Amino acid sequence: MRNKREWGVLLMGILGLSLMVTLLTPPSVNAQIVEPFKNLQIMPKNSTKMDVMNVMQDMTFAVGTRCSYCHVGEGDDLSTFDFASDARPGKEITRVMMRMTDDMNNNYLAEIDSEGEVTCLMCHQGQLKPEE
Repeated sequence: MRNKREWGVLLMGILGLSLMVTLLTPPSVNAQIVEPFKNLQIMPKNSTKMDVMNVMQDMTFAVGTRCSYCHVGEGDDLSTFDFASDARPGKEITRVMMRMTDDMNNNYLAEIDSEGEVTCLMCHQGQLKPEE
């Protein structure tokens, strides 16, 4: 059986470890995004934070980029990003691509009663520039 000193050392170690994890874990991305959204041009103006976050996460995975490809800011602290800015060329390229996939899904696939959906991932496969 352990003595009181061993239990005290073990307890202090656990508390110290949990404090380190808490201090070193970055804040949730979701908590860093400020509403209401400004400058939504493709997504509906009444999109929820969850709607926008899901689309952004799908897109970054599909094309292998980070937030800074489209949005003005650097690093992991998204609270410092200017999401409304159109200064990055990648943002307009992404809007064109979103219109293209919407067009394919709503017009062409709708004509053949397809249950599939065109997504960024289909062509990009996790790369910024799809293979030819």
